[in-house]
Amino acid sequence: MALMATLTGSTAYLWYSAAVAFALYYAVIIFYRLYLHPLARFPGSKLAAASKWYEAWFDLRPHRPGTFFEELHRMHEVYGPVVRVNPDELHINDSTFVEKIYVNPASGVRNKYPPSALMIGAPESGAGTIHHDIHRKRRLAMGAKFSKQEAATATELIYDNVELVLKNVDRHIKERGVAEMRINWMAFSFDTLSGYLFGKPMCMLEDEEMTKGWFRTVKAVAVTTPFAKQFPWFIPNATKLPLWVIRAISPDIARIAKLRWDLDAQAAETAKQYATEDPEKPSSFRELFRTILSSPVINDEEKKPERIAQEAFAVMVAGNDAIMWTFATGTYYILANKEKIMPRLREELLKVMPDPHDRPSVTELEQLPWFGAIIKELLRISAPLLSRLPVIAPDEALQCGDWTIPPGTPMSMTYRNVTMDPKIFKDPEAFLPERWLSDNPELAEISRYHLPFGRGSRMCVGMK
Repeated sequence: MALMATLTGSTAYLWYSAAVAFALYYAVIIFYRLYLHPLARFPGSKLAAASKWYEAWFDLRPHRPGTFFEELHRMHEVYGPVVRVNPDELHINDSTFVEKIYVNPASGVRNKYPPSALMIGAPESGAGTIHHDIHRKRRLAMGAKFSKQEAATATELIYDNVELVLKNVDRHIKERGVAEMRINWMAFSFDTLSGYLFGKPMCMLEDEEMTKGWFRTVKAVAVTTPFAKQFPWFIPNATKLPLWVIRAISPDIARIAKLRWDLDAQAAETAKQYATEDPEKPSSFRELFRTILSSPVINDEEKKPERIAQEAFAVMVAGNDAIMWTFATGTYYILANKEKIMPRLREELLKVMPDPHDRPSVTELEQLPWFGAIIKELLRISAPLLSRLPVIAPDEALQCGDWTIPPGTPMSMTYRNVTMDPKIFKDPEAFLPERWLSDNPELAEISRYHLPFGRGSRMCVGMK
């Protein structure tokens, strides 16, 4: 009995000691973050400076998840343009600073903030690459596939898919009275990307059940994104689970996991074929995998199938989100302003396509000023890049107003704050294509801040 009492007392003491040690450990960390950390003097909430759980609360709370961007807006209103948003990161809401933080490779080194890179779940892709020099080479290796000249080869594919979208919209309206444009543009996006990148369209536009399933998947991924942002280890580890386990947990998430594994298999098969091909007689279709495999700027290790499959996966996922969101938002704004937009647009389009079945080239469409202005304004107001994008200048101190940001500090901006800045764009919430016409005296100034695809070395590779 005495022995049991002694053991029980010893166990209780051990638990008590562990709790005290744990509390003391975190008290020391919090004290350091608040008073000794290199960012201790920067403005912001003390709770945000003390712990990343402050941001996590806004992104993970059950009743309104994914809303830290709203708190970020409030913090800037209270504390000013430079705010410490967590123990390690600064967020800047000063549009002029965008030219300092997001620079071209020749103008400065910018590493990606590791948690932001890891959450993508493709650490060996360009989008998931942390280090500046490695990212630059990986981007160059696939850059040829995203050149303007190469993109023009997708013209017929795009027109074919647009016709399928129009047929589906017409059918949906006849059957249901409405057409859900997000679903239609998602199918267009997946089919166009898969056809252009791999020569094998997913044929979603011709399979409504597949489209509905993938739309559930896109929404499921959106729901998990705030969690992945707070726990960046989650996605890389989740992708290692067997497909049957993922399917048992979430059939919708399993769909995108299967895409990842299908790309792994396709990359391995393409690499095998490429190794036996005659360099003097290259394949007639240069998909993304062959573009990377034939690149002289990366070594053989960078061309292994597992890595190039990650590259393809990142492009597919990020590209689909941007296209779907932009096209759906654009459809709304054009229809909401059709009395103003359509007469002039119709007049311009009739010059290059007098017959509705004509297919003008990209070059011909680029000559239409009103059409081009509409596209630019849609990209500005839809802001495909919605989240903040943290980068690190490892060897450079940056000056933002009165604040000197130390080298090695994770810092970010939100591109939407720039494209919707009332100091730059008059009436930014309004859809005004005319602001992009040549007779606008402010055209040169606003063009500096037209950044729908980002800026600098980390800007969207598929912007053309």
